Amino acid sequence: MSDRRLQITFAPISLKDLDRLSVEALVLAPFVEDLPLRSAAGFCDWRLNGRISQQLQSGWFSSQQQEVLWMNSHGRIAAPWVLIMGQGSRQEMDLGLFSTFLQQTMAVLAKAKIRNFAIELPGVDPGPLEAPQALTLFYQTALSVLGNSELTVLCPYPHFAEVAREVAGDVDQVTIC
Repeated sequence: MSDRRLQITFAPISLKDLDRLSVEALVLAPFVEDLPLRSAAGFCDWRLNGRISQQLQSGWFSSQQQEVLWMNSHGRIAAPWVLIMGQGSRQEMDLGLFSTFLQQTMAVLAKAKIRNFAIELPGVDPGPLEAPQALTLFYQTALSVLGNSELTVLCPYPHFAEVAREVAGDVDQVTIC
C-alpha cells in the first residue's frame, strides 16, 4: 500500500462558499463558449472585478485546450492564487481530454509546490462526462502526480458530493473530511 494520501472536502459553488475556502489556489477550467463566465469561474471573476473576462475579451487568454493562466487574487478571494486552465470547446470534452487536463493541472500545481487547492471539474455539469468516471480519474491522477494533498472539490449540484464520496470509497488512499 502506498503512503500517498488525498484528503478531500467538498464545497458548493457559491460566492459565500468561495469566500470561505482555505486553500493556496483555486483551479478554474472554463470552456471557450463560457463567456460570460459561469459557475466558480463566474463568481471568481466577479470578485476579481472582471479580470478573467478582460483577459478573455482582449484575446490575451482564449481558454483553448492546454492554455494556462496564473493570477494573483490580491486578497479579493480567499485563495491567494487562481490557476485558469483552458478547456477548448465543451463539445470536444471526453475522458481523454479530461485526463490531459488533469495531468497538466497536477503538473503545474506540483511545480508550484501547491498541495492544498480547490477545483471545479470541467465537463461534468453541464457536460458530456459522467461524474463517477471523471472523479475516479481525478482521484487517481492527483494521487499519482501530487501524492499527499488536501483538495476541495467544488460541487456543481447537491448530489455531486454524495457521488464523489461513493467513488472515493473505492480508492484506498482517499480520505473524505
